[in-house]
Amino acid sequence: MGRNAAALLEHIGRGNGWVRKTVKEFSDIFVGISEQQVRRALSKLENAGLVESKVINPSWFDNTKSYIITPYGRAVLGEPIEEPEETPVKYGRSPDQTSEELLRKAYNLYESIKNGVLSSYELTNLSMLCEQYGEWVLEALEIMGSKGKCNIAYCKAILERWRSDGKDKPDNPEQELEKALQLMHQNREG
Repeated sequence: MGRNAAALLEHIGRGNGWVRKTVKEFSDIFVGISEQQVRRALSKLENAGLVESKVINPSWFDNTKSYIITPYGRAVLGEPIEEPEETPVKYGRSPDQTSEELLRKAYNLYESIKNGVLSSYELTNLSMLCEQYGEWVLEALEIMGSKGKCNIAYCKAILERWRSDGKDKPDNPEQELEKALQLMHQNREG
């Protein structure tokens, strides 16, 4: 994430609700950032699923957007995420690993593997995998990265194989790669 996007994310994250500002108002707050740079940074934040926007104005002719930080955005900033009372975690969650810590670690690991900001699709799927598989996600991401892969479906295939076959480390890491690839192709075909 770039410097401008990070500054805007932090500014939007300071509020407890929707932040209503024009691009010009953001540009005025952050000296040295042009309106075009603000537009680009806001677009990146929205595409990455870190910020949501919508027009909530009493006047039909006023198209000023309002912005709110998402739970993923809060995780990126290192803030706690409010989660529902009951989270259906089935596999791999240790009692001392909270979901926001796990999501933050998984997000940072996947972002370093990808070498860029995650899409909202990737964030949504990563969050669901963390809820379902817990700490296993971190191990699956490490395997994915060590194999030079950067695909959430690849990570999911590893996790599903662990769930179906048991999560014992194979003697041959190439077997694990082959099984994950087979499962990924079976999911595509089925």
